This record gives sequence, C-alpha cells and structure tokens, in this order.
Amino acid sequence: MKAVVALLIQFPALGRCKDWVYASIPGDKAIRNDQLKTWEHYHDCGFGRRQSPVDVITKDVASASVLQGVLDPRIQRVPLLMVNTGHGFQLHETSPSHKELVLDTAGYVEAATGQSKGYTRIHDAKYNFYQAHWHTPSEHKIDGKHSIMEAHFVHQLDDSELQFNFSLVGSTHHLAVISVMYNLTEKCNADLELFWDSFPMTANNMAQVDAVVDLQEIMESALQGGYYMFDGSLTTPPCTEGVQWYLAKNMLNVCQAQVDRLRDALAASQRGVRINNRVVQPLNGRVITHTPQIRFTDNAPPTFLSESTQTYLLPSTILLLALSLTILLVLLLVLICILVCKQQTAPILSSFKVNTFRVQTCPLPASAKVSC
Repeated sequence: MKAVVALLIQFPALGRCKDWVYASIPGDKAIRNDQLKTWEHYHDCGFGRRQSPVDVITKDVASASVLQGVLDPRIQRVPLLMVNTGHGFQLHETSPSHKELVLDTAGYVEAATGQSKGYTRIHDAKYNFYQAHWHTPSEHKIDGKHSIMEAHFVHQLDDSELQFNFSLVGSTHHLAVISVMYNLTEKCNADLELFWDSFPMTANNMAQVDAVVDLQEIMESALQGGYYMFDGSLTTPPCTEGVQWYLAKNMLNVCQAQVDRLRDALAASQRGVRINNRVVQPLNGRVITHTPQIRFTDNAPPTFLSESTQTYLLPSTILLLALSLTILLVLLLVLICILVCKQQTAPILSSFKVNTFRVQTCPLPASAKVSC
C-alpha cells in the first residue's frame, strides 16, 4: 500500500459543524426526524423544493431529449490532501497558488486563488474540480435501495466563465457533482488503497499525501456506463440548491475493511454514529433523465455509443401508450371514411340502375326502321 504522509495539521473543533447531525442515536441508521430537527434553521434544508439526495426509479427515468455533450473529465495527477471533517472523508486536489481551505458550515471548502489542475467539461462548459468525499451508506437510492458507499466529485463553473474573481464551494450556485456508487465485494478497491489509510481518524485533521491518485481513471470507469441527470442541492447544510447532479450507472467495488475504516472514523467524531447519509428527499415534480453508454478513448473527446436517445422525450411506457392511441385513431378515421363513401355512392348507383332500365324498355318510334 503506497501512501506517504507528508504533514498533519490539527484544527480546533468547529462548533458550527456540530450543530447538525445525521442521527442522535449511535448506530448504522440515519434518522429523518433528527435531521429535520437539527438542519431546519438552514432555510434550504427545511424549505427547499429541489433537494438531494433522491431515489432514482429506473422505470420512470426519461431518456435525454438532447445530449448536450458528454461529461469529459480532465483531472490531472497531483498530490492530494486528506481531510477528516468530522462528518466524513474529503479528498482535495492541491497545487501551488490554486486555492486555500476555508472553514465553513459545510466543512472544509475552498476559495479559488489560481488555475485549477483538474476540471470536467459539462455541457461544453468548464467546471473546476475541487474535492471528493464519501458517504456510507450511499445517499442516493436506485429503485429504493442504498449501495454500501457513494463518492461525490464536487465541481464549480470556472470563474473566468462567470467573470468572477472569487469562488467558494458551498456558498454560491453553478455547482455540479459527479456521483459514483460502490458495490460491496471481497476484493478491496485498488484506487482507494493508495490513500484510504492516510485519512486522519480524528475530526478536523488534515494530512497531505504524496501518493498520486488517478481520479481521471476512477471517473471514467464509472461514467462509461452512462449516467442519470437531475437538478438538486448539496446534501449537507446549508443544502444550497441549483446543483447539477450526474449519477454514474456503473458501480465501483469496495471491500468491507475499507467501509469499516470510514465508519470507525465517523463513529469517533459523531458519538457512535457510523453513517453520514442524508435521507432521500421528494422529487417534487422533477424529471430524472439518463444517457446511453460512453466511449472513452485516448487523445479524443468521449462520445456516446448510441444517439438513439436523442429522439425520445418521454419514458418508454408513455411512448407505447401514445403509439397505441395513434394506431387506434387511424383505424377509426379509416372506418369513418368507408362509411361516408358508402353513403355517398349509394344514390348514384341506384340512379344508374333506374336509367339503364328505362333505356332498355323505351319503345321505338313508329317511323323507325330496323334493318338487319
């Protein structure tokens, strides 16, 4: 296991970080009422209508009507900073003259001070990568079920495109999160092995690690199966809305020992509470869309494997119903046309028969001569 700790910095505990909880009772279960009670003074947490996480019901998911450009991560390999926020593990991309850590209600967030060393092209716009963090169990659900763990790769629209000189993750909009879920397996995750044991086990501690982690590879592995898209919020106070969510369909693997390390660190800082997931929030009319699979190739932008989803705006069940109704309507119109045509042609045929009979029975004039 390759992980070299270069420095360890301890910060005083933040009172503001302890005024909200995932649960008040030690154990492995999030408690909705405890979250409602301790998060309610953050306005968006209590009254927001587009909150995260959500339960993705795959049969109700719509295909994207317009694929505005595949997610294109371009995260460089750089030394990483490990932070135990007291509510979880955060991994920060670090580079000289790029950013400084700021203590905020959402934990450790970053103020941009220079050019990022990593970003993702999202809908043809540049979003700087700031940090990744992990939740156990997963915050989002797929068809009503949690996975064992979930990673959030937090991005923010590049300041130069906003024409701002300052950016603070968690305090402004224009945020995007790429979310990756994990399956529990016997084999440990090799990428996590590079740095997982370097996370401090006590709250409000940081450790810089010299091991180079390929976050690009992690995101590509998850995103190649396509992803779900929806509008939402941060999943921790202040629950800022206006966040674009991209939930990868492919799940990565993680072993029980890696999950337990995160849970043990959480229990040490959360009075025995071994989880850090917010309970799922109502969609309130939001539509979740999805994309086809993605092809990642060297020296070329990623592309969708199929463009067929661009022609569909509604779920397949609704499309089938609409097609059936259309066929029924066409058959009804054909039947009406046949009946109308029969009614219009009946008098003509009757008149034709009468006239023919009269011609055949009309007597010849007396002066007429018939020659053989």
